[in-house]
Amino acid sequence: MAKSQFPIDGVPGKDWKVTSHMGWRVHPVKKQRKHHNGTDIVGKGGKTYIEACFDGKVTYAGPSQTKMDNGEPSGFGYYVKITSQVNGQWYSHLYAHLEKNSLQVKTGQKVTAGTVLGVMGTSGMSTGVHLHLEVWKGKTHGWSDDGSGFLEPTEFIKSVIASEKVAATAQLPTPEDVVVPLAPTNEKAPVTKASPSADVKAKPSSTPAPAATAKVHKVVSGDTLTRIAASYKTTIAVLVKLNGIKDPNKINVGQTIKLP
Repeated sequence: MAKSQFPIDGVPGKDWKVTSHMGWRVHPVKKQRKHHNGTDIVGKGGKTYIEACFDGKVTYAGPSQTKMDNGEPSGFGYYVKITSQVNGQWYSHLYAHLEKNSLQVKTGQKVTAGTVLGVMGTSGMSTGVHLHLEVWKGKTHGWSDDGSGFLEPTEFIKSVIASEKVAATAQLPTPEDVVVPLAPTNEKAPVTKASPSADVKAKPSSTPAPAATAKVHKVVSGDTLTRIAASYKTTIAVLVKLNGIKDPNKINVGQTIKLP
């Protein structure tokens, strides 16, 4: 099971930002008061890859069925819809307005968090390049005109990431090389405090920091371009361009990846 993540690499607010949260607003195209059932996100420019937030199964990948006058899909444009089980509950998440001919997954395909779905675009009923992201509570994606049934995507993803981080600590023993505080007591008799010298002082971490001068990465089992990009604080788009990679979801064990 891959760790849940945001749909775009990088730091929220720095490498990507929200331009329109879920909620009531004046529709940018129809100019009418309508409920926005998802959240709009933009990157910092250039080609921006959109990735699955959770493990799951693609229930649809393709164009909207409604058409514009030019024959191109209206509505969500080119989009991907995925069903996932998160913390024992079913959710459907949708990624809309992707660039034409950029979809990297197919209907029925199983994906893991971090799988590249396509490239951020402006297909469908859109006024500019952005990602429209929706999260519906339920196995089959639904619709409502007042937001019922939907969750604010970025807050939901943030909470899932936090819960996974906490849950992972159950597999780890509490470190012994930390300062041990004096336990509280309910006894009325005076308690002699331990002298500071009796405390165990914290030892510096022996885990080496990632080498900042590394110029290449050799792919090992379990690696994905998403994980490599995150490890070296770069983006999938940069690695794809630098290495001439055609399919960002396909890298091979032993392959050497050039780093910026």
